[in-house]
Amino acid sequence: MLAMQRTAADHILRDLQNNPDMWLQVVHILQSAKNLNTKFFALQVLEGVIKYRWNALPVEQRDGMKNYISDVIVQLSSNEASFRMERLYVNKLNIILVQILKHDWPARWRSFIPDLVSAAKTSETICENCMAILKLLSEEVFDFSRGEMTQLKIKELKQSLNSEFQLIHELCLYVLSASQRAELIRATFETLLKFFPMPSYRNLTIQCLTEVAALSFGEFYNAQYVKMYNIFMVQLQTILPSTTNIPQAYANGSSDEQAFIQNLALFLTSFNKASLFAFR
Repeated sequence: MLAMQRTAADHILRDLQNNPDMWLQVVHILQSAKNLNTKFFALQVLEGVIKYRWNALPVEQRDGMKNYISDVIVQLSSNEASFRMERLYVNKLNIILVQILKHDWPARWRSFIPDLVSAAKTSETICENCMAILKLLSEEVFDFSRGEMTQLKIKELKQSLNSEFQLIHELCLYVLSASQRAELIRATFETLLKFFPMPSYRNLTIQCLTEVAALSFGEFYNAQYVKMYNIFMVQLQTILPSTTNIPQAYANGSSDEQAFIQNLALFLTSFNKASLFAFR
């Protein structure tokens, strides 16, 4: 009996999902629903529209939905209690926002990165979630984009990240030099390290990590230092295997590759000077 009821419910949900106008009820459902599964169903409907029909929608509908999703994310991540309690919901909203970005950024949302950086400086929990959004965006552009976007669109997104990365770099350094919040520092490390394997970002990322390594946070953050170092070294192996003849690689390398080796030496020196006690 229960299986039959579940099957019937699945059919109803599928019919609703296939209704081309169902997405127009998404905002109403998200505002009124108390059950998380109901909200996730509404977001699943919206995700399908974004994926297959977004560019065909009227501008006012696209902008209205984009602004609504952005506002809800900011609202829920603006304080510790709602951010932790609604974390799964916020994570799904972040994914929806990034799906919108894949269509609208940069051409129809040029101010996205500056807007995000400005919002991140208003609250530590908002900043932590902004780091999660940046990490998701980098994953979509560099890891998961094949088959979902044209090569031209992927190139456009990569170029946009290139042009805006200085702002991301400055935000990460600002957070790591000013915050004492363990969750935010961890999220910032994870975001920075997500960019590290990409050739376009290696030098700026390692410069930022070098400045962070020279800072003194106290014993409370030793575990974060160790974790950052371990992740960094694993990723470094993919770029510079342990069998690499570094003097030879430097001599034969391009100017960017030579700069990377110099920056790597500075990072390891700074890290060992400031943080060696953390490994004892």
